[in-house]
Amino acid sequence: MKTYLFLRFAQYRAFWNARQAIGRVAFLCTSRLYKANQSLKNIRTNSLSLVGIGRVTAAPWFRAIVVAAIFQLSNPWFCHLFAQRGYSVPNDSDYVTFLAAISSIGGVFIGLYYAAIATVGSAMYAKVPSNLRDLLAQDRFGNVYMQFLSFLTYLCLVLICLRLSSLDRIYIAPPLITLAAGVGVFAFVKLGQRVFHLFDPAELSSHIFEQLHRWMSAVTVGKLKWQDKSFQRHAYKQAEKSVTVLETLRDLLLQEPHLNGTPLLEVSLRTTQFLSHYRTQKARISTDSLWYQQIYRHKEWYRTDDMSLSIATETGTSVSPKTEVNREWLEERLITVLLDCLAVNVRNAQWENALTALQHIESYATRLAALGWADSAFAVFQQTCHRTTDAIKQSSGAPQVETVQRIAVAESLATLPIGISLALRKRYAQFRRADVVARIENIDWSNPSSYYRSGFEDYVLSQIEYLAPRLAFECAVEGKKISPSWYLSELALQPEAKQFVQNISVLTNKLPDAYTTIRETFSAAGLHWMTAATLSRQWEYWHKLNEQAAVWQHAWSEMSDDRKLTELPWASFDFDSTRAKLGPLKSSILKTMAGLQMQLSALDRPPTYPDYAGQFLHFSGEAVLQALLDEDTGLLSEVFDRYFVGCLAEFGKLQSNDGPDWLVTQNLRIAAAPVLDLMEVSGYALLLSELHGNSALWSFVRATWDSYFADGTKPNAIVALVNFVESGLGAKPRDILRIQWQRRVEDKLNQLPRRPVEDRSWYMANATEAVHPSALVRAMASRTDALDYEGIDIFIGLYLARKPGTVKLKEYWKRSALAEKLAEERYDVDAPRDEDNTK
Repeated sequence: MKTYLFLRFAQYRAFWNARQAIGRVAFLCTSRLYKANQSLKNIRTNSLSLVGIGRVTAAPWFRAIVVAAIFQLSNPWFCHLFAQRGYSVPNDSDYVTFLAAISSIGGVFIGLYYAAIATVGSAMYAKVPSNLRDLLAQDRFGNVYMQFLSFLTYLCLVLICLRLSSLDRIYIAPPLITLAAGVGVFAFVKLGQRVFHLFDPAELSSHIFEQLHRWMSAVTVGKLKWQDKSFQRHAYKQAEKSVTVLETLRDLLLQEPHLNGTPLLEVSLRTTQFLSHYRTQKARISTDSLWYQQIYRHKEWYRTDDMSLSIATETGTSVSPKTEVNREWLEERLITVLLDCLAVNVRNAQWENALTALQHIESYATRLAALGWADSAFAVFQQTCHRTTDAIKQSSGAPQVETVQRIAVAESLATLPIGISLALRKRYAQFRRADVVARIENIDWSNPSSYYRSGFEDYVLSQIEYLAPRLAFECAVEGKKISPSWYLSELALQPEAKQFVQNISVLTNKLPDAYTTIRETFSAAGLHWMTAATLSRQWEYWHKLNEQAAVWQHAWSEMSDDRKLTELPWASFDFDSTRAKLGPLKSSILKTMAGLQMQLSALDRPPTYPDYAGQFLHFSGEAVLQALLDEDTGLLSEVFDRYFVGCLAEFGKLQSNDGPDWLVTQNLRIAAAPVLDLMEVSGYALLLSELHGNSALWSFVRATWDSYFADGTKPNAIVALVNFVESGLGAKPRDILRIQWQRRVEDKLNQLPRRPVEDRSWYMANATEAVHPSALVRAMASRTDALDYEGIDIFIGLYLARKPGTVKLKEYWKRSALAEKLAEERYDVDAPRDEDNTK
């Protein structure tokens, strides 16, 4: 029927006109209804927004109302007090005008501040990630100031409203409002200056570290819910977000060339300070806390136990991963900030900033070592070396150009292990077993916070955490703690001893190898001065290490002596073998010094560069003498030839013909010092070869001199130099050093057995003589308090004076006496190298 009627009326135009009019009216009504519905929704949404605004502003609004109410209620008392002192409140117009003016100032300041923030945000933070822009909104100083200013502004309006409501004028309001307005005005000046600093994004890092301190503190012992896993997890998530923001900030600073110098250095400093504090506080955080990152380690299917495989097969699932705790997650992410700061400053040749960045890294590495974490400190040092060497290769300018600043960077880098070793030395010099026992005795095992406050590091703390529930069970069963303190102390010392062995291994194995790697890297790049700087610091490191051996022995004795639990697995430490490693290390360094000083001698050294060639030559001489004393033919053969060439080269470099005659003469005496050292140690080579009965010592030295004297003019030159030096008055250059050499040889000779002298003269009644087959040794050891002769006397009297062309050599009384003593002996110093004709 409906279809029939539609088809019937559809034949008429009036039907369609009416249908169109009805549709238009229906659409208009529907649209009106829809708009009304949307308006109601908007009103509801806006009302909710208004309610939300009300909730946000409720607290400051309530505070302002409460303060105004307090002022109004206390007004009668203030009226009476002021009336007694003759004070009066301003009249109505002045009172209201004053409050309105303060309110207007507050409104203007609020507008100006946010206009400035908008300018900073559009200029610097428009294209940065949102988490970094949020830091700008979280600026603590600005937020506190805005809260104070908005409170003051609204308080003035409330006080005006109270007066307009016919309430009495408040006597105390004008002076208090004046004081508060003064704070607002002067603080706005400081705030305005600080807005300019916000153009530097590094200023925002302070808020990041405040957050990190807050969340780190939340999981330390004694804080609210510090043992609650959900709270620990929440603290980790919040800290991880803060670290992510810090990494974003670092990336921004690295991208902007004008910001990656000093601003990034400021972030590096704050990072170092936080890391050092965190490592100290880490011992107050439980080792199984969810503050630490949880890592899933997936097993290999063919290494999984049958039970797990059966469950996975039946359920169609994969093998469940193993959860591990990464206690170093925060350090691993923050240390990259320090390394990036160092690398970018080295790469951009901002050397002062690079040196400061190295100081920051050294401070953190030293702190790690002081807490007993030498492995972690070594990892930091190793990463620092890699980043520095890579940055030097990429640095602006020619990488092979060695400026004094680059040398300083190499020295600072090579100083890191020295700081690590000294920090460990201090730790173990202060270590006492009694201190560990005392700390164990002071622990209240029923209170978890007690053993976290005992001061043990992580590696001991995990053992304490293992013991705690067992001791709690013991107390519950027995009513008191039964296990003696010595037993618990040995269990606590077990991981301490293990960590000690690892730390000493780092000092004696890993760090020396790292030095070698750095030197080889610099040497391969042709950076000889930076190689020398590293080697110089490595020699200092060896000396520091050599002096620590007694400290290691004492600390190990404190840990391991008087143990009662002999079956308890214990780390092994062989002091003698560890000490023996230092000898080859010293020889290796000295051999490298001897070779490198020859390369450096050929280079022109600017006066601003350290004299590494002279330093290495000096220590090469010390090495030659020590090799002779120890009968170390291997070290002597490696070093003496290079020392010989170095001394002659140094003689040529030190000579100067500039200036008056007296200055030329003085310079020549100074230049003769390395040659005198060479002759001194060569003379001792002859003496000590006979003392040890090892002709190879002298044969090697003699062969080098023979090769040099193959040129017939060389003996005359040496004779002339000796005559010139000994013709002058006063001490010769480096005499004190050679006296020290003399004392060391004397100590060696004093170890010989002695017998009474056969001479029956009265003045020889108590005299003794050394027992040795060599006449030279007996002559040199004739006195026990000091040597009669020096090494140079032996060399000149028994070797140089017998060379052709030395007739002009002036006789010296000591050499004459020595020659007379040995006149009756057949003493052929010029015998072939493979013969030994000495007696």
